[in-house]
Amino acid sequence: MPQIEIIAQKIDNQLYAAVMKKGKVSDLYADSKSIHPRWSSIYLGKVEKIDTALDGAFVNIGGNQTGFLSAKHVYKKGL
Repeated sequence: MPQIEIIAQKIDNQLYAAVMKKGKVSDLYADSKSIHPRWSSIYLGKVEKIDTALDGAFVNIGGNQTGFLSAKHVYKKGL
């Protein structure tokens, strides 16, 4: 794997790009053309458990911290 990678994706006509160093996000950029951003925080995490009853997943976001990600906030490519 390369030491530095740039990953970019267009979501709802807004471009997002992440700079990865040694497999970890070091910088994150968002196209500033949107006056009202539709997001507040971006986290890198690992899905620990999917709960269909709650329609979401529990995500480990580092250390002993776990967050909940509702299925309605998941972006699916092509939709």
